[in-house]
Amino acid sequence: MAFELTASRFLDRLQKSLSIARAHTLQPRVGDAEKIKTDVGFDALVGTTVLVLTRAEAILEQILREKLFRPAESAMALRDILRTRIDLLPIRGMNILKVLVYTKGDGSEKAAVAHLCSILSATETPFPGTNLKLLYKAVPQDYIGKM
Repeated sequence: MAFELTASRFLDRLQKSLSIARAHTLQPRVGDAEKIKTDVGFDALVGTTVLVLTRAEAILEQILREKLFRPAESAMALRDILRTRIDLLPIRGMNILKVLVYTKGDGSEKAAVAHLCSILSATETPFPGTNLKLLYKAVPQDYIGKM
């Protein structure tokens, strides 16, 4: 069974959750000093998360630039990746979670996405909270539904 996920949809939900959480935590009551300390920690968490996401995006774009030489092309390719559906397919017995990244660009963009997938797969990063290693694979857009 595949799980549909788009990075932009995930980020939209994260932003909505953070705004809801911030609305609840930024209403200190009179004499509630502990609550104010928590708010400062929450702001630091949000700031750190934004910093990490921004840095990760820059690194991904830099990896794509190894194959797409114009900065505008690599930025556009990364935007396409983050907005396009991906599928997560657990491979039972091998402790692998296959991440199918759909590509819809020309040949050079497909090669760049395949290069990014090989770099990410080589890190052998586990899916958070599991022992499943992430294995990234670039597949053409028309591959959807052929699993």
